[in-house]
Amino acid sequence: MLAYLRNDRVIMLILSAVYLITRLYNLTVLPIFTDESIYIYWSKYILDTHSHWFIALTDGKPPILTWIIGILLGVLPQSWYLVAGRLPSVFFGLISLIGTFKLSQLLFGSRKAAFLASVFLLLSPFMFVYDRLALYDAQLCAMLVWSVYFCIKTSKSLSVKDALLWAIFLGLGFLSKPPAVLYLLITPLCFLVMMKAKTIFAHWKRITLFLLSVLLISEGMNNLQRVSGAFQAAQLKNQQFEQPLQELIRHPFQLLPSNLYQFTIWLLGYYTLPLFLAVIVSFGVIILTRRREGFALFFLWALPILAFAFAAREIFPRYLLFITPFAMITLSWALVEIWRRGKVQRTLSLGVASLLLVLPTIFCFFLLTDPKQAPLPLADYNQLVAEHPSGYGLDRVFSYIRLQELKGDLTVVTQGTFGLYPYAFYLEFWGDPHVRILPKWPLDKLDAEIYQAREKGEVIVILKDVKVMPLQLSDLVLIEKIVKPRSIKYPIFLTRLK
Repeated sequence: MLAYLRNDRVIMLILSAVYLITRLYNLTVLPIFTDESIYIYWSKYILDTHSHWFIALTDGKPPILTWIIGILLGVLPQSWYLVAGRLPSVFFGLISLIGTFKLSQLLFGSRKAAFLASVFLLLSPFMFVYDRLALYDAQLCAMLVWSVYFCIKTSKSLSVKDALLWAIFLGLGFLSKPPAVLYLLITPLCFLVMMKAKTIFAHWKRITLFLLSVLLISEGMNNLQRVSGAFQAAQLKNQQFEQPLQELIRHPFQLLPSNLYQFTIWLLGYYTLPLFLAVIVSFGVIILTRRREGFALFFLWALPILAFAFAAREIFPRYLLFITPFAMITLSWALVEIWRRGKVQRTLSLGVASLLLVLPTIFCFFLLTDPKQAPLPLADYNQLVAEHPSGYGLDRVFSYIRLQELKGDLTVVTQGTFGLYPYAFYLEFWGDPHVRILPKWPLDKLDAEIYQAREKGEVIVILKDVKVMPLQLSDLVLIEKIVKPRSIKYPIFLTRLK
């Protein structure tokens, strides 16, 4: 048995099997939330109309994920739309896991470090959350891990093939999510850091050619999106999340303190305090003892944090997902270094690794069984569980609509024209001839269209952005007030028109 465990393929098969079990089990235990409903709706719309292939660009997102989800929507049953949306992230998370194993082994030549890095990544609550959501972040993480792998490999081999793969995966990163552009600067820096000065001077022409090729190929892949007229809209949308250059030059530190504080809180929440401190110590040790690998990993982890802290006007925890593998690789290297120093140190290393995994494992257990009990950072808890972006409570709304549908045709009016309301309702009742979805915003009054709908059957009105029933909506009868877990904000008011 031990002989088999010395085989990389066997180790990867075991890790992959455990990964798929943990990611696929209870995949829909967390209800759909607003961003997921948007991306899945786009995919369903593309699938049904065979048009608007680049609709994602209108919201600043590359189109590939929506195409993949669309393929799955065409294969899986209609009611499995949430599974279809989340399966690509499960797949990309597996690619990240394999890439982390390979990158760690490439950097340190240690199967133990590669295995341990993969275990830490597999049990990372941060990765666990986003490997199971219909979002772009798992795809971005996978592409960037592999772009870094081939970047480091190119620095060792100076191979044209490796440089081309570095460029292609970086380009696929651009086609995953715009923050990949950071690694257009960071991976060349790591490439140079990993080589000795005499190697750079001896092969400077080849190295220059590699760097130019990476720039041109990856940017060329990114610019493939220009075939759509929506590319300009994507650029304008993404500018909303960035500090304008003039403002950044005038006040370079304006956003830095608050963003750094928020990032630290989120990393502490997802890594857990003991593991976060261990990561910081590990970076310090590796920079002192293995400078090339240490600086490369530190740049890959820390520079995106600083870039977002300086320039990002609107931030979310998932912005930092793609740096997580590099933290786990660094921590694993430090623990294996302790292991190598003797029997006592082996016991210490094993004990520390086990202790560091206790809190993340408990965190992942709650994510797998009852996400509303998981200690998610507040920003993600609000989006996924407690506030109106969350889909908690929609199951009761859908059940009521299904029950009323048995009595005849009906109209469902949603307070909202973009996001969870109405897209979750479109997805749930797609193709149902008896249920008409009528989005309204701000729905501060009942207009003629709503009253006319009453002539054709029952009208159900869903309010999601009020604290109490508005007096001006006196023609609505409250059926149920649905409060989301651990929240008094943004309850769902399930009502019907008299």
